[in-house]
Amino acid sequence: MGIVATLHQVTLSQLKRIQEDHELIDQWIFYEDEDPKVMIDEGLYLGRSLYGLNFLITGDHLGGEPPESYAIFGKHLLFEEDWGVDICMYLMPNEVDEVCSAICKITKDDLLSQFDPDVMNSIPIYPPGGWIESDFDILYNKFKKMLAYYEDTVHNRNAMLNLVH
Repeated sequence: MGIVATLHQVTLSQLKRIQEDHELIDQWIFYEDEDPKVMIDEGLYLGRSLYGLNFLITGDHLGGEPPESYAIFGKHLLFEEDWGVDICMYLMPNEVDEVCSAICKITKDDLLSQFDPDVMNSIPIYPPGGWIESDFDILYNKFKKMLAYYEDTVHNRNAMLNLVH
C-alpha cells in the first residue's frame, strides 16, 4: 500500500483523551470502536499524494516554511511510541486557522508554477520517476479537498490530527 496521509479534525477534549491514551487512535480513527459517541470524523484521505502536495504547497517534499509546511505533516508530535503510524502530529485550533489562512491564498497558478515533473521525478516523491503533466489535476483536486476540509475544521473550531502511515 505504501505511505499515505489522512487528516482528522478532533475536538480539544478528544485530542486531550488521545494524548492521555494513545490506543484511542485505533478505536476512534481506525474504527475499532463503533460507538458514534466517541468516533471522530472519517477524515480526509490524502493517500499517496502527501509528498506531491507538500511539494506544490511549499517547494519541498518533506518540509518547507511554516505555516504552509504544517498543512500535511502537522506541527506538534502527538506521541513517540511506535504503534504502526510513522508520524502522528497535530495542530491546535488557532494553528489550524493559521494554516488555513495561509493555504487559502495559494492559487491554482501558484501550484502549477511549482509543478515540474522533471524535478519531482528527480527526488523521492511518490510515484518515483512516474510524474507526468496530467498528474497536476489529481494533486490540484486533492488540494481543493484539503482546503475545504481545513475551512470546515476552522468553522468547527477543532484541532487537526495529521497522520502519515
